[in-house]
Amino acid sequence: MLMTTIFYHVDNFCNDLEKSALPETTQKQVGRKSFMRRSEIVTICLFFHHSKVRTFKDYYKIYIKDIYKSAFGKLVSYNRFVELINENIAVLALF
Repeated sequence: MLMTTIFYHVDNFCNDLEKSALPETTQKQVGRKSFMRRSEIVTICLFFHHSKVRTFKDYYKIYIKDIYKSAFGKLVSYNRFVELINENIAVLALF
């Protein structure tokens, strides 16, 4: 399955990046905690480009929330996911 392959490579990349480049946070996290892993967020964004769906909102609500929901641990709402994309845009660009 293509999504599994993409996730495998993204997850390895994120693990290597966290070990080498990202500083460990010692401060208390302010705001909401994400229940989704960084590699899941990046995978969903990358897989969107392989879908035939015109808008990301439809893709997320139809494919991810309905069809692929068992592939991800805890999915967040569409609005929260868009916030998480913004928080992880640098990782997405690096990948």
